[in-house]
Amino acid sequence: MPALQTCLNMVFFQGKEDMLKYIVPIGFDRAVPSCPNNKDASATYIGYIVLNTKRNIRVLTGMSSSKSSVKQKIRLAFMGAQSEIFANSTLMWDERVDVQTAFEKMEAQLDYDNRELYTRVVEEHGFNNEICWIVDLYAHSFYTQVFDNGPWIQQEGLVIGG
Repeated sequence: MPALQTCLNMVFFQGKEDMLKYIVPIGFDRAVPSCPNNKDASATYIGYIVLNTKRNIRVLTGMSSSKSSVKQKIRLAFMGAQSEIFANSTLMWDERVDVQTAFEKMEAQLDYDNRELYTRVVEEHGFNNEICWIVDLYAHSFYTQVFDNGPWIQQEGLVIGG
């Protein structure tokens, strides 16, 4: 999901390309970001995953296409020197225009009343245990379904089906 990675880069690192290496997907078998190049001890890693997507309502129907609203549950996990600061900053996202603009570029809008922040201790076999700050939040976006012979669903460069 490059669009979400780009959005998070805009929010946390003002879009600096060299910082994308600190924004990594979370695997299904773990709740924290995998930090394969953790040579920078002062770095804060941001993990992300879309936990689920569900359709809300049908918005617009035409003869050749239909727009549908979907709601996605997103998990962000922070590990490193600024993890607590980064996680707590998500509670103020509804007041930050830059965050709203970053999600708007992704054709999404945050659900501000349904956000949860909690911690988890990551055990490293008894050595250097670390606290991971986790935020679960929801976002709404739109998918366009095309009924001609082309791809079925389109969203910002993403094509599913066909």
